[in-house]
Amino acid sequence: MNQISSNIITIDRSLLNTPSGLILGTSGAGKGMATKHEIITTKIKESGENTEIIIVDPEAEYSVIGRTFGGEMIDIAPDSQTYLNVLDLSEENMDEDPVKVKSEFLLSF
Repeated sequence: MNQISSNIITIDRSLLNTPSGLILGTSGAGKGMATKHEIITTKIKESGENTEIIIVDPEAEYSVIGRTFGGEMIDIAPDSQTYLNVLDLSEENMDEDPVKVKSEFLLSF
C-alpha cells in the first residue's frame, strides 16, 4: 500500500522478465487464500497461454487446485522413486549451449 496515497500498489507480473512471486505474512493473515486466488486468476486469465505454475506444497494444501487445472503432482520424499537432478541438461533451448546455461544457473546460487 502506498504510504502517502493509501492506494494499493499492483503490477502485472506477466510483463516482467521473471514473473516469480512470494507471499509473506503473519499466521492467519490470509497468505493461503491470497496464494490460491493468485493461482486461480492466473490460470483463468492466461488459460490459452503456456503459463507454468510450480508450487512446493509439503502440506498438500493446493492439491485440489492442481487437480482442477490438470496439474501434475510429484511426490518427492526419501522413500519415493522421484528425485531432482540439478545437473540435468534441458533440451528446451537447444540454440544455447546447455552446459553454459546450467553452469550459469548453478553459479547464481
